[in-house]
Amino acid sequence: MQIINGIIPAGQEIKRPAPVQRNWVTPFTFGAFMLCAVTGILLFFKVHIGLVKPAHEWLSWLMVVAAVFHLARHRRSLTVTLARPAAKAVVAVFFLLLGASLLPFGGGQGDAGKRRHQSEQITEALTHAPLATVAKIANRLPEETLQILWAKGVKAQSMEQSIQEIAEENSQGAMDVLAILFQG
Repeated sequence: MQIINGIIPAGQEIKRPAPVQRNWVTPFTFGAFMLCAVTGILLFFKVHIGLVKPAHEWLSWLMVVAAVFHLARHRRSLTVTLARPAAKAVVAVFFLLLGASLLPFGGGQGDAGKRRHQSEQITEALTHAPLATVAKIANRLPEETLQILWAKGVKAQSMEQSIQEIAEENSQGAMDVLAILFQG
């Protein structure tokens, strides 16, 4: 088709490219799916090597973006498919599963029913414990504990202060104070 002076010959249309091109949407979707699937399977089997966990948590957003572009690219066929009763039933099942996954099953504990990891509970117990208790756990004498803190510029008033109180008075994090005590 040849356009002359901006006039389109009768019976012919200008083909406009699709707003979302298949030549990059499909590979992008495939790559994001592979990343999400492999890291998810590794996490399921408790394989925590390298950057598997942060890659899965953060780069899985690429899968969300890819899915949106993929759905935009194939919106017509998706609309036709979703008009069928079987497709509606499948989508309904997944929405029910999504809803069920948001229910507080499993005996959650702590704030707002959140289940907390054991290491977080241990850390919280240590940060609220008196310095004397933490010194015993770190296998240190009380005087030695105070000297270690003072040498690192952390002032403690007494052995009865909690790690959290000491941290706040010294404008430090409780984990920083604990690290000083356990590393020496």
